Amino acid sequence: MKHIERMTELTGRYTLDKLVALLPTYQNAGNATEVIWSDGERLIIHKKLKYVLHDFKRKSLYNVDLLMKEQQVCFARKQILPVPISPRCILVPIKYRKPIGENDGAYGYVSVDWIESVEEINSQGLDYSVIILKDNLGELSTITKSRILKQLIMIVQTVGRQSFSNVHANEYCSVYGNAYDTVLENKRNYGVQELVISIK
Repeated sequence: MKHIERMTELTGRYTLDKLVALLPTYQNAGNATEVIWSDGERLIIHKKLKYVLHDFKRKSLYNVDLLMKEQQVCFARKQILPVPISPRCILVPIKYRKPIGENDGAYGYVSVDWIESVEEINSQGLDYSVIILKDNLGELSTITKSRILKQLIMIVQTVGRQSFSNVHANEYCSVYGNAYDTVLENKRNYGVQELVISIK
């Protein structure tokens, strides 16, 4: 597994749609984020998950914060919401670990399109769940109740892509390996061009 300090130190080109999961982890007694891609590659970024997630939100074609704000009514809460990076990359929040420090963070995110199934695990009277990823990418053990997780996935699958209708987008184009953005005047639906992260 590769260890990297910043997103900008990644090599190669990744599309946002190929993002499978962002998971909080501890590395050398510090907080880090594990990034899982659809080709099976797993990378460790030595930053807290909330900062890595912010980087991905900035690279989206869409105003992710605005879309999340609109979701507050649907999910009847203001925090721990699905993160609509793109129509094919809607991240579902999962309670992934028991944090050691007060501000370490317990939640990770999994792209709903990469979830094959959710299995219930009853251990010592506690209801936990395991997420089975598609394409034999493995399993993710969570401390989220299986019933709650299945309900959340169902809601996201049903209404998630509707969030992308009639919204303004930020377009990221690739020029010689560097990404730049322009604000589009027109409204887009989710039949947009491929989203590219170009990182050196």
